[in-house]
Amino acid sequence: MKTSKKLLAVLCAGAVTLSAGAFAACDKTPAHDHNDHLTYITEGFVTHYGKCSEDDYKTESENHTFGADNKCDKCGQAKKIDVASVTVAGEDSVKVGENISLTATVTPANASEKSVSWKITSGSEYATLGASGVLTGVAPGSVTVTATADGVSGSKTVTVVPAAYLAQAYVCIDDTGDGNTAQVAISVGASDTVEAVSKNPEVATATYADGRLTVTAVKAGKATVEVSVGSDKEELTVEVATAGLTYEYMMSDGGDEYIQVSDGTERTSTEVYIPGFRFSEEANEGEGAYLPITTIKSAPTADGAIFEANGGGFQSSNITTIYTGDNVSVIGGRAFESCLSLTTVTCGVNLRHIMGYAFAQSTVTTIDLTEMVNLTKIDRAAFRTCPELTEITVPVNVEGLGDAVCEMCPKLSKIRILSTKLKVIYGMAFMEQKGEVDLELWLPANVTSIAKDSFGSQWTGKNKSIVVYYSGTETEYKAIEYFESSFDTSKGNLDPNESHCTVHYECDFAEMLNPTPAE
Repeated sequence: MKTSKKLLAVLCAGAVTLSAGAFAACDKTPAHDHNDHLTYITEGFVTHYGKCSEDDYKTESENHTFGADNKCDKCGQAKKIDVASVTVAGEDSVKVGENISLTATVTPANASEKSVSWKITSGSEYATLGASGVLTGVAPGSVTVTATADGVSGSKTVTVVPAAYLAQAYVCIDDTGDGNTAQVAISVGASDTVEAVSKNPEVATATYADGRLTVTAVKAGKATVEVSVGSDKEELTVEVATAGLTYEYMMSDGGDEYIQVSDGTERTSTEVYIPGFRFSEEANEGEGAYLPITTIKSAPTADGAIFEANGGGFQSSNITTIYTGDNVSVIGGRAFESCLSLTTVTCGVNLRHIMGYAFAQSTVTTIDLTEMVNLTKIDRAAFRTCPELTEITVPVNVEGLGDAVCEMCPKLSKIRILSTKLKVIYGMAFMEQKGEVDLELWLPANVTSIAKDSFGSQWTGKNKSIVVYYSGTETEYKAIEYFESSFDTSKGNLDPNESHCTVHYECDFAEMLNPTPAE
């Protein structure tokens, strides 16, 4: 490159002025002019250098000046293209002792620095990682692998599985009455010995052949199948659901996918078992997946409070017993209303809300919700007019108990309120028409307000007799406030000064539930 003969000044825009002794190292042997011999070399994407080609004298560094072709006008260095993203791809699992190759895609494709470094950022005890992205399983667990290019990173989580393992850990089949089956693939070697044993053969049996486990339904319920491949053991959960139920794919406002269940015209049994999960082809953006069954459908309304028969849930059906499922959290409004053969209801531990009139006018006999630690709300009239109901337990975390929740239950003789959060018992909650039953009531000290017509009779305001087990002191009991409600009854139903009422103070409900054995 030829420049005018003057003190070295402009290497590119914004040139640096050199000191007086800048060329002291060059003795001009052979004689030459610095400007005539000046060349430019790159030093990365930020700066370049001007050098005297005769003696390799190095000037101070200067910034590049890029032209329209994105190259420096002086040294020809291409302009840097930054990395926008790094995506790691590959298989989702690797067996212990085996390898998978992960790949990293750097965008844009013309990024200047595309070289990738690999690192395990969590779960390093479960796998090792080579410099080229080869992951080797060491022990069952979860591993996060991160690839970085030019300071930009992308990650992928890989599951390290046993050398022999089931393709899935859960399957649901229907009890069709003729031995309905389902198959699950097992990853095994050609010489491996496989054994499959059902721990609950009364619910489902299991056999193995040619890399597949076949489970056969016997009756509705849950079974665990243990699969052994050498020293490796895996478990498959099998649920046999009552055939003929209706399952609907749902999506919450937050985008969570779930299943809603209700009765079906093809139901095969009056004893209903609802599974925890159901496969939906609509799930996972149409790719299909097992989704939790979280809701028993509510009945639709007509004319405000009148519900259509068989309009939702199991309303007016002939079911006799039901298990609501491991994942059901909401029992819909009037879901079991007018089920005139229903005697036994067993709920899964995830139940959190029983909506209004859910079991109204049904023949259920006992509602023991003691283990329902997630249940926080029982809405109004949930068990109203249940002629055979004798006992009800309100569990520890219930915050809201609706009015008339057990109104008009003539055989209700035992009410155990275990909640430590309930403060108010609303009107007609446990009021009966005639009040001819002897009642046992467990009442926690956290209840500070009670409607005057919560207990007793529409006619007399009192039960035949009532024994109250109260967890607080006598002073706390006498401080309970009673407020007016729908019926003009008296708080005297819970008054220990009345001859029909006996109160025991400072009762330990935990001890009453699980008494210490006598020595």
